[in-house]
Amino acid sequence: MGALVTHMDQAASTKSWEGADATDWPAVIDAIRSNGLEPALKSLMVSDEIAKFIRCEIAACVKEKEAIALREILTGARMLRLSRLMPHLPQDNRFSVITTNYDRLVEVAAECTGFLVDTRSRGNHLAPFSRTDGAFAYVKNVQTIKGGIRKVEERVISLYKPHGSLDWTDCNGSPTRQMESQAIISLNRHEALGEWCRREDLNLRPTHYECVALPLSYDGIRPF
Repeated sequence: MGALVTHMDQAASTKSWEGADATDWPAVIDAIRSNGLEPALKSLMVSDEIAKFIRCEIAACVKEKEAIALREILTGARMLRLSRLMPHLPQDNRFSVITTNYDRLVEVAAECTGFLVDTRSRGNHLAPFSRTDGAFAYVKNVQTIKGGIRKVEERVISLYKPHGSLDWTDCNGSPTRQMESQAIISLNRHEALGEWCRREDLNLRPTHYECVALPLSYDGIRPF
């Protein structure tokens, strides 16, 4: 949280606040510094402008740190702890991973060790989410056994991100994973994302701070 507060302090120092926001912002950042982001925002009423500023700066801060980590991983200077663990998992099982982080380092850790990542999205650049499409997406063989069939899958993890991800967006009302985007963290509960986030198999519940992505240059794409 310290790095995020420092980042927002620096960004706010060059921003021209208008009206009540100029006096409200110091109280908001002090509350975040003392209590943490979510407790502070639950206890305060912030304007739309301050909310937008917080959303954008969280996205920028997380993406900046993620980019540093990715460069270190790609040059061999760093190995993620999850990458060290995954080769020791049983070969023939699918595993579920749950993270509240917005970054994509779990995805990178998995793929660095030969695992595929099932996010229930189909596609590489603009990938809609589906509750059912992933059921057979990673099957490499089907074996006939007594009483039925058995799916043989690639090494794959099922990834659940109940707080959202930097690359999630709403494309014309459809939850979609977008290759490049800016994260937007909503300060209100939005039923569209909330309904999709209620994964029936894990009974996950969204928080008030859902994270979705907003590629600002695309027409017809809006935040939840």
